[in-house]
Amino acid sequence: MKKLISIIFALFPVLLFAQDLSEITNTLPKGAKSIVLAADIDINGFPDIFITGETLSDNFTALYKNNGDSTFSDLGLSVPYLNDASACFADINNDSYVDLLYTGIDESLNYLFYIFINQQNNTFIELTHSIPGIRYGTIQCQDMDHDGWQDIFISGYSSLGNVASVYKNNGNLTFSKADFVFDGLRSCDAVIADFDNNTFPDIIYSGLSTSLVKVTCYYQNQGNMQFVKKVNSLPGTQLGGVDACDVNNDGFMDVAVFGKNNDNNLITEFYQNNSGLSFTLFDELKGIREGALKTSDFNNDGYVDVILTGSDETGTYITELYINNTGTDFSLETDTITALGYSDATWFDFNQDQKNDLLICGTTLSDSKSLLLSSNVAAANQYPLQITGLISDTSADTVWLSWDKGVDNETSSGGLTYDIYLQTEATNTVDFYPSVDLLSGMRYTICPGALSSNTIQLENLPEGCYHWSVQSVDAAFAGSSFATADTFYITYPVSIGNDTSLCYKGQINLSVADYEGTAEWFSVKNPAVSLSNSKQFLYTVLETDTIWVELTKSYGDVVSDSIVISMNSLPNVDLGDDILICYGSEVELVLGTESDTVDWFTLSDTYQENNSHIFSHIFYSNDEIVARSTDINGCINSDTALVTVRLLPGISLVNDTALCLNNTLQLTVGTASDSINWYSVTNMTEILNSNVFEYIVSRNDTFLVEWYDQYRCVNYDTINIFARELPIADAGNDKLICSGYSVNLGPEILNNDYIYLWSPGLTIDDMNSANPLVTPLADTKYFLNVTDQFGCEANDSVLVQINPIGTFNIGNDTSICPGEETVLGGNPTATGSILPYNYEWYPTDYLSGYTTANPVASPNETTTYSLIIFTGDCPVDTLETTVILNPIPEIEIMNDTIAGFNEDILLYASGGESYVWSPDEYLNFPDIQNPTANLVQSTHFTVQATNEYGCTDTAGVTIYIKNEVFVPGLFTPNNDGNNDQFKVYGFGIKNISLTIFDDKGLVVFKSTVIDEITGTGWNGKNKGVQVKDGTYFWKINGEFYNGDKIKFKGKDTGVLTILR
Repeated sequence: MKKLISIIFALFPVLLFAQDLSEITNTLPKGAKSIVLAADIDINGFPDIFITGETLSDNFTALYKNNGDSTFSDLGLSVPYLNDASACFADINNDSYVDLLYTGIDESLNYLFYIFINQQNNTFIELTHSIPGIRYGTIQCQDMDHDGWQDIFISGYSSLGNVASVYKNNGNLTFSKADFVFDGLRSCDAVIADFDNNTFPDIIYSGLSTSLVKVTCYYQNQGNMQFVKKVNSLPGTQLGGVDACDVNNDGFMDVAVFGKNNDNNLITEFYQNNSGLSFTLFDELKGIREGALKTSDFNNDGYVDVILTGSDETGTYITELYINNTGTDFSLETDTITALGYSDATWFDFNQDQKNDLLICGTTLSDSKSLLLSSNVAAANQYPLQITGLISDTSADTVWLSWDKGVDNETSSGGLTYDIYLQTEATNTVDFYPSVDLLSGMRYTICPGALSSNTIQLENLPEGCYHWSVQSVDAAFAGSSFATADTFYITYPVSIGNDTSLCYKGQINLSVADYEGTAEWFSVKNPAVSLSNSKQFLYTVLETDTIWVELTKSYGDVVSDSIVISMNSLPNVDLGDDILICYGSEVELVLGTESDTVDWFTLSDTYQENNSHIFSHIFYSNDEIVARSTDINGCINSDTALVTVRLLPGISLVNDTALCLNNTLQLTVGTASDSINWYSVTNMTEILNSNVFEYIVSRNDTFLVEWYDQYRCVNYDTINIFARELPIADAGNDKLICSGYSVNLGPEILNNDYIYLWSPGLTIDDMNSANPLVTPLADTKYFLNVTDQFGCEANDSVLVQINPIGTFNIGNDTSICPGEETVLGGNPTATGSILPYNYEWYPTDYLSGYTTANPVASPNETTTYSLIIFTGDCPVDTLETTVILNPIPEIEIMNDTIAGFNEDILLYASGGESYVWSPDEYLNFPDIQNPTANLVQSTHFTVQATNEYGCTDTAGVTIYIKNEVFVPGLFTPNNDGNNDQFKVYGFGIKNISLTIFDDKGLVVFKSTVIDEITGTGWNGKNKGVQVKDGTYFWKINGEFYNGDKIKFKGKDTGVLTILR
């Protein structure tokens, strides 16, 4: 960056002016801590001045009218001076005349916020509102939400502390605080511009936070009063300010920041906007505070220049002009301008020579100044050319406006900004525009255009015809004349409802009554014919069709909507022909599909059923059936059927009756030519198709007669038949008697109401007795007839048989050995009787049973048994038989003895005719009296002896083997299958232990398991490893079953040689 040098005479400032600036003598007030604003308040083409300041003797707040001849007149605005104040011009009420906003504190430390409304006659009236007053802050106005009204942003210190808020202009001189919460700063300044080119103005403000940290806040406007706080690299300052300008004409507004930063250094820095994404340092000028930085195109080269005024790091007052080097950096104008501090400045063309002049108000070390500096640059600024290529595109309440980029002789297209206006045709009011003359394009405020891009989207517009235009604004804030106006319509969509379906001949009320305009209705089926020109139209559906309405708005635009109305066929409801039925008959009808709802009723109100596919009802009189079916679409159809009822044929059976079982009943109905059916109700079967019915009574029953007339009408009657039970004829059970005996016949329980009659009469003592005595000479069947008090009869019979004389066989005498048994009686013991035989044996000892024909006898001595046989009441018979008991042999056998191992020993027994020894595997001949035994272990022998009667007995003897062990002296574990294990051999061993030592006394084998020592043996290994050949020593310990200690050859130790 170029080093900036200014020549300052601290004590006596020298007034040197470049040839491009000339001081104009003026009568404007002068003072420190000033505010200087310029705007054309009376729209006469000459910008006027609002100015405030402090002097040693007085303070002032004044509004001066530009007389057009380089002089100014005080308009006498009655406004108190406010300390720590800020102010701005803005057209608050959209009347083209700028209004004044002014805030600060008065001498009594009251926080005040004035809004003065321009009355268009150089006077102002104060507006009552609720926006709080602030000090150490800023006021900025801009249309934040594209509704055509200037909204207000404030930031500073209020009675409640740091604040920052946007107040929405409601368009009726009232304001509403936006809900969005901003970070509150004091000792701050703000600038509003569209930094991201989304057409919505953003906010950048810099100052001191509540934690006394200097910050610069950047809030991107998302529209609809919603903002997003963006992280940024801009330095925070106080006692300074911020400004926005496009320093390099790239179409993005850049940012200037000056004041004291967080390092307490004074800075003046320009930051380049990188397409709305970030900011990077562009250039650094001399750092100042408590002054002003204002930008505009001073030398009319199309690039913004800078006037800088205030105090530098040393406290020295400066006023410096910097020229923009075509967007690369700034250069200090070498000629000196009077240095001022606690100052403010504004660019404005006060004499309308198309050159930007300056007004700077502040103080020197000795005096206060209001410098009015007229520009003497050679070339006057040319106004931008008129914009072309206006395009509008609408949708509902939104319009997208675009135009060709502007053209200017000095400022490139990228450096131009834009202002637009909207004018409603119906009211001829301007709804969206800057403070500007719509005919000439002359601007009444000193600032860039509201838009940086050549497009904008406007939302929430009321319906109507709009005319709009746009002007371009160059770097000197001069505007072109407005383009030839374009026209667009904002027409809200009209809706006549969603597509729908109706039943055949259903009606729908279509309406656009809530919409402005005249209506015309059409059908796709017949588009050439208008259906109606009323805003409400009742349409009857006869077929599927598309209906549309054309709504012509009062401002000439036409909007339409259509609705597809699908016709749903009615459900099929057909009850068929009228119905002719007989009295009391049931009519059943089925109607509809599964998805249909069918409701039924009769005109007589005797039946009603809802939501049923089936109709079922019995009719006793003429009536009418009505069916109403509703399908899944809600379509309803109905049908009716007349019901005519015929009377039934007359029928009447005799009274119910009671008959004896097996009697015959005869009934007659009608004639033989009638269709008459008889049924048994008991089993619901048809018995007969005849007018005459005969029935043999077999049970209680109900008989139904069914009589059809010529119309097939049927009538019924019933008769109950009660079957009388027959008397009980009980001749008694068949009898079996002994020859020459008598027996009584008949029931055990008598009924005195019965009449009895027996036959045949021979051998019966009384034929009319219930229990006669009979004495038949041979087998005879007797018959009984019984008659009860109702004359019902029953019969029974009984057979009386003569029992034959029996034949008996008790069997021969028999003999048995002790412990054996024998079966008594013959085979069979008794036969011939029809009646069962009964048996009694005695004595009863040692019998399996004494009442059976063949008991089993096992006496312990010779016994004679007697048998008594009897059957029924016939005489008894007695028989006898003897069971002889033979003796058993008396065996004598040798005593138990001891034998040597494999020693022969002779066994001996006596007392029998034959012998059998066991076990036989150690004997030479097991079936002789004295066999020879050879044993290797103690053995018990049993002998069975049989005598001459075939009776047997047993005896036993035990041969004990001597206790003995054998220990080998040589062991060859070489896996040849011979002598590969060392083990102890012997007999009678109860328990034993074996330990083997080497020649060093170390144990190489030890065991207490008999099976291992005498069976498995030692394999010559110690811990899995073969021991060496040589001499080893063994030791045994244990006892035989007889308690003797185990020793080999009298010793319990010995020597073992291993040789492989």
